[in-house]
Amino acid sequence: MNRSARTAETVSDVYLALMLSAFLLWTGPDGYTKILEAKYRLFLLLTIVYCAAAALSALRQIRTVCCCKLLRAVRPAEWLMLGYVLCSLLSTFLSPWRADAWLGLSRREGLLTLALYGAVFLLLGRLARPKAWLLDVFGAATSLCCLLALWQLAGGNPLGLYPKGLAYSDAGTAYSGAYLGTIGNTDLLAAVMCVAVPAFFYGAWKLRRCWLLVPLTLCVTVSVRMNVSAGLLGTAAGQAVCSAASAGAGRKKAPRSDNHHWRCPACGVPRGIPASGTARSAR
Repeated sequence: MNRSARTAETVSDVYLALMLSAFLLWTGPDGYTKILEAKYRLFLLLTIVYCAAAALSALRQIRTVCCCKLLRAVRPAEWLMLGYVLCSLLSTFLSPWRADAWLGLSRREGLLTLALYGAVFLLLGRLARPKAWLLDVFGAATSLCCLLALWQLAGGNPLGLYPKGLAYSDAGTAYSGAYLGTIGNTDLLAAVMCVAVPAFFYGAWKLRRCWLLVPLTLCVTVSVRMNVSAGLLGTAAGQAVCSAASAGAGRKKAPRSDNHHWRCPACGVPRGIPASGTARSAR
C-alpha cells in the first residue's frame, strides 16, 4: 500500500470513529429543543472536511490512470449512487420550492445532505476497510447513550436535556414527541438500536470481543423499556439476519492466487504490481 492509500485509509478511520462517537453523543448546548440543529452542524463539519481530505488523497492515487480505465472500474452500486445524486440535483433545480430544497427545511433532508451522503458512500467504499476497533468505539459511545437513557427512564434529567421541570414521563402531555438519550427522538434512538444490537452480537460472538456484551445488554434493555414497536421489530429482524449471516461466514474461503495484481484502492484499477512483496502486505 502506497503512502497516499495509507493516508486515505487513516483519514477514513478518523472520520468513522468521530461519527460513531462524537456525533452519536453530541447534543449541543440547548438540549432537546435544538438537538437536530446541533447534530447537523457537526455532521456538516466532519463530513465536508473528510470529503475534501479523502478526495485529495484519492486524486493523488488515480492521477496517472486514464479515464477509460477509471470508467470501467466503477462498480454498479457506485453508478446507482451517482444516478441518485443526479436525480436529486435535477429535482432540486426543477422544484418550485428550489430555495427550500437545498437544505430541506427543518429536517435538513435537502440536496446538500443527499449529496454528502453520496460522497461519503463513494469515498468510504473505496478508501476504508473494516476495523474491529471501530466496533469498540461504537460500543463505548452507545453504552454511554444507553446509561443516560436508563437514567432518564427512571425520572432523571442528568444533562438538563429536557426543559427545566420536565422529564421523559412528560412526553406527549407537557411537550409533543418523546426524547431519550443523546440521539433525541425515540424513533431515531430505536433505529440506532436496530443497527447496534446485531453489530454487538456479531462482535461478541464471531470476533470474540466479549466486552461488547455490555453495550448489547444495555441496548436491548433500553429498546424494551422505551417500547417502540417498529424498533423492536427491526431489532429482531436485524438479529435474525445477522445470526444467519454469521453462521454462513464461518465457512473457510479459498486462498487467493499469487498471480493477482494489487489494485488502486481509490478506483480498483490494476496497477501492475505483482502480489508478492509490497502488494502482499497491502492485502
